[in-house]
Amino acid sequence: MRGLSMFLSQSFLSLHSGSCLQRFFRDRRAVTSIEYVIIALLIIFAIFGGLSKIGPQLTSSFNHVSSEL
Repeated sequence: MRGLSMFLSQSFLSLHSGSCLQRFFRDRRAVTSIEYVIIALLIIFAIFGGLSKIGPQLTSSFNHVSSEL
């Protein structure tokens, strides 16, 4: 329990020892995580874009197969 209270007090002090935004922009890990988020969003948009183009074609193909059965 002592370790948890020590961690919480250090976290509380670190929040008030400087601007959160200043620490965020100084920390290189934040830049890397933002880059990963941007890459993930680009991949998601590409997948949704591709599926929106292919979706109607797949629907018509499945409808054709369904009608033949």
